[in-house]
Amino acid sequence: YIIALVTFSPAITNQYLSIPSMAIAVYPNPIFIVYALFGMAFLLIDFSGLKLIAFFPSYAKYLSRSYDAPVNCYDILVFLLCLGFVWHLTSNYLKGRRGGQSEPAKE
Repeated sequence: YIIALVTFSPAITNQYLSIPSMAIAVYPNPIFIVYALFGMAFLLIDFSGLKLIAFFPSYAKYLSRSYDAPVNCYDILVFLLCLGFVWHLTSNYLKGRRGGQSEPAKE
């Protein structure tokens, strides 16, 4: 539910990026790990975060939240979160279809 809340929300702010961290800690997968690392990097450099982008001014025009920037980091993060959510749902479905539960030991 927590991941779906952020994935399908109509607007995103920096605070929303940390909400899925609880679910990512409980249900990790490779895409969620990429989301966590990219989100951490984004919050470090964002002007509303720690503003470390001031040390790298040449990247400021590329990594922005404005509509005229070539890369909107929020879009990338929501896309990664959506992919991770789909990965989680399909892997659980496939485990159930394959009989993911091991059989009990016979005595």
